[in-house]
Amino acid sequence: MRSITATDIGLVRSVNQDMCFASDEPVGPLPNLYLLADGMGGHSAGEFASSFTIRNFVRLAETREAGFGVPLQTYLSAIAMEVNGLLYQESSRPGAFHGTGTTLVAATVAEGVLYVINIGDSRLYRVGKEFTQVTLDHSVSEEMVRRGETERGSDLYWEKKNQITRAVGPARTVLVDTFALPLHEGEGILLCSDGLTNMLSDEEILSVIRAYPGRDADSLAHIREDLLEAAKAAGGTDNITFVYAWPEQAADRA
Repeated sequence: MRSITATDIGLVRSVNQDMCFASDEPVGPLPNLYLLADGMGGHSAGEFASSFTIRNFVRLAETREAGFGVPLQTYLSAIAMEVNGLLYQESSRPGAFHGTGTTLVAATVAEGVLYVINIGDSRLYRVGKEFTQVTLDHSVSEEMVRRGETERGSDLYWEKKNQITRAVGPARTVLVDTFALPLHEGEGILLCSDGLTNMLSDEEILSVIRAYPGRDADSLAHIREDLLEAAKAAGGTDNITFVYAWPEQAADRA
């Protein structure tokens, strides 16, 4: 895999509560690992939650065996639940971090299969000829859309958009969504916080990526800078963070 990461405070916030991680090399039993978290709570609480979650997820992945025959999405989910327990210990104590939590999306690619888990409304997209959201947002607005109670983009949708229904940390246990699906030739993956997707439509994000069809270092750097600038030009009302990863074989052919 070949990847780029980006995180920016945006134009409105005073603290960056997002955190991401990318390793194109093995992490424990995983051939690669990509993580993104968007913290919630007061300034120090959200920043703490996202960094705590990413740091401990990587630590556990480095030290935990997957077990023979255990699907990688199950392995990722087990680590996420363990991290949830650790963060819950912090968020349940009185003090600055009380009640804090964070979204989490994690992915690894092995032998042409994409394994993903998510909690909250940070997203993972499969990027190729089309731009396909793999994860499901755990937010009041998206759950209302799925029940047919409102339409995406309506006033009610935006009113409920920031109310997430699942997070790492606030509760003793958490439900994790898991996915395993083929990553076709010519496809990459994009993990992102809502600071990107609230500012840019799927079509606008894909347009930036398609402007640089190569997957060399210069092209990937242009994608990073142009996505950040486009999100800020659209308002930059939240922290903007993303991880873009591309299979090495596809990058070599590009």
